[in-house]
Amino acid sequence: MSHQDNLDASFKGVPFFVESEGLTDFGRNLAISKYPNTSEQFAEDTGGFPEEFDVSGFVVGRDAKEQFEALKNACNEKGSGELTLPFFGTKDMLAGKGSVSVRPNADVERIDFSITFHSSRAEAGFVAAEETPAMGFEAGEAARGGFGDSLGGLFGLNGGDFLGNLVAITDVSNILGAIGNFQSFIGGGEWGKILSKIDLIAGNAAQLITTGKFLAGQFSGKNGLYGLLSTAFIGRGTAALIEALTNDCDNFEFTMPTSIKSIRASERASYDFVAQPVNYWPENTQVRIDRNENRRLLADFHRFNMLSIAYEQFCDTTFNTADEAAAAKSKIEQSYIKVLHGIDGIKNGQRLIDGEIVRSRFAVSDLALSGLERVRMTSLAAARSSLVVRYKVEQQRIDVHGGTSVLNLAYLSEMERLTDETELVNFARVLRQANGRRTYGMTGDVTVLRQAG
Repeated sequence: MSHQDNLDASFKGVPFFVESEGLTDFGRNLAISKYPNTSEQFAEDTGGFPEEFDVSGFVVGRDAKEQFEALKNACNEKGSGELTLPFFGTKDMLAGKGSVSVRPNADVERIDFSITFHSSRAEAGFVAAEETPAMGFEAGEAARGGFGDSLGGLFGLNGGDFLGNLVAITDVSNILGAIGNFQSFIGGGEWGKILSKIDLIAGNAAQLITTGKFLAGQFSGKNGLYGLLSTAFIGRGTAALIEALTNDCDNFEFTMPTSIKSIRASERASYDFVAQPVNYWPENTQVRIDRNENRRLLADFHRFNMLSIAYEQFCDTTFNTADEAAAAKSKIEQSYIKVLHGIDGIKNGQRLIDGEIVRSRFAVSDLALSGLERVRMTSLAAARSSLVVRYKVEQQRIDVHGGTSVLNLAYLSEMERLTDETELVNFARVLRQANGRRTYGMTGDVTVLRQAG
């Protein structure tokens, strides 16, 4: 086959002939999470693949070397350019890695090469600016507004269902109790604002539940209860707070009482019901279906909001070690899967609608899902660019008869930096965690922490 049989191509205006052209990836880019002890998996659609072409080509003629040098210079030149291929057409691409082979003779008239070309823009159609923790909080605020709009449009009471009304009041109280459990993570001044909002909602719950919009308005927005909670956590982020937030996301639905006796005892703190399984009413009447849907709406509303706050905190927290940060991220991502897909079991609150298992009208709301996904992606990106770790991990061998205590190890490790006993005790606590909660008799190989940076 002569070169005349090959098709013309070019990059940045430099022509060459094509032997073959291939598109390396297409379809959807899926992140697969396997559920332990089941045959189920969660396939998360993270977008499409950016276009990438593998091109095998050549230049030919007495000036083949000069032609190839021109093409090589075009590839080495910074920035994207127009790539024209016989089959795939014209694209704006960047030249990636290339390789060349030359026949070993004095008069080179054909030079063969291969080049990989990459799309110069993401398939999503934009180049995102570097995310910051502030952007994570902005995304969280927008998400909570979206959650509120979803709840306001979906929540509704059956006027003739007295028990349903009582249950809704109880579920609202249960949300307030769950939020009240975070008092220990918040300073006195900020907690006063939250407590005032809790008291306002608790005192007007019977009126608020009559209209979904009114109810959502007290929880959503910058001055809603979740907005106040998010603001109160700024600058106070810890791994312990993230764990508490995600535990609430994972377990909240299972704290919701259903029996008349439990409901009437709801003025007690929500932790009274932690051990109770979630049991929705048999859906043999429309009233019971509506009642269950409202419960799912409120449960998912709370879990969505607390998960958004957990993502905010992840990008705003100074972690003790990189391992601690990785564990916090893993915990949040597992909660994300649980909240969206309800892997806690089909028997607990799920039902079959048109051949599909559906947890809640709220959980499949496009507005709610897009809001949560936005705060998730923004916060994770912000964490990648701004993650702060206090200590770097080192291994050290201690050969002391009987070993030493973690307090003594803390003092010996950081005595030049520590300024008072409180700092020493706090550092010892972190060091103990890094050593598998060992306190005394520490000998042999131990983990020590050095100030990062």
